[in-house]
Amino acid sequence: MTANPMSDWSQLRKTLFRRREAMGLRQSDVADRGGFGLRSLERWEAGKAEPHALNLFLWCSVLGIRLTPVMTNTPAAGLQEPTPPVSGRVLAPEEA
Repeated sequence: MTANPMSDWSQLRKTLFRRREAMGLRQSDVADRGGFGLRSLERWEAGKAEPHALNLFLWCSVLGIRLTPVMTNTPAAGLQEPTPPVSGRVLAPEEA
């Protein structure tokens, strides 16, 4: 079965939201520490927009969450190497 990137994104953003709240941080705290705009973070958390890869990495870093790639074992037609993952796996700080 193929992973659904939209449900992966939904799960990731909910994890980031819950982590921010558990850390007692305001959205403005995370935006300032990550170096991105508050309005952007508001839209990401609400699911109205998706961050670019660098901003996603910075957002996760501020919250102490590490993203790791997930490789598939099924190569795409005509390719020798496995295709890159559609999404990554979120590791909570205690798993890292």
